[in-house]
Amino acid sequence: MGWTVYYKDNSPRGIDAERAEIHRLCTWAGENSKSEVVDAKKVGTTWYVAHRITPKASDHNPLPYQPEIDGSYVVCTVILTSRQNGEWGYKAMGETSGPYQTACPASILDALSPLVADADTYAREWRESCRAARRTKTTAITPGKLPQGTRVTLAEPVTFTGGLKASEFTVQKRPGRKRERTLFLADAGFLCRLPSHLLQSAKIQIPA
Repeated sequence: MGWTVYYKDNSPRGIDAERAEIHRLCTWAGENSKSEVVDAKKVGTTWYVAHRITPKASDHNPLPYQPEIDGSYVVCTVILTSRQNGEWGYKAMGETSGPYQTACPASILDALSPLVADADTYAREWRESCRAARRTKTTAITPGKLPQGTRVTLAEPVTFTGGLKASEFTVQKRPGRKRERTLFLADAGFLCRLPSHLLQSAKIQIPA
């Protein structure tokens, strides 16, 4: 499915209006089934929507989902959105289509119906990718997580403005206007900041 763009006068304005439109898009009643939104959350410009499909026909095929006693099951739809020149647009993809976006909140993932064990589907890969992304985000090392006095040894020396190079640092906590700042004192004697991506492969020694 491609993008659907609303004219400026018809575009939802504000997060509440946008949420209402997302709910409307994922709520429907067809000849064979109906859909009702269970939960919807926006991450960046992407909506992750858990909605319950309830069959009306006995021959409705729920695969690859394991339905509940009443035959209903909860699926996820990923909806990309954009705003440009006052116009709002969206592109919707079901989890079985293998969407690229993997920032789905845990509450949405937990609301989804389990998949049939032997079902080979993009939905399984997508859910696993989402949970892996959440684990990575949760365990990622950031400067603010490092306590005072932590020793940091980078995998490779980094070059700073002016040609200074360093690979070994000690964390220095300094008071800020709104919150504590985390700086790094290089063994060469200068203070600097280090981006999070350099810390992921660094040797970290937290003081006892």
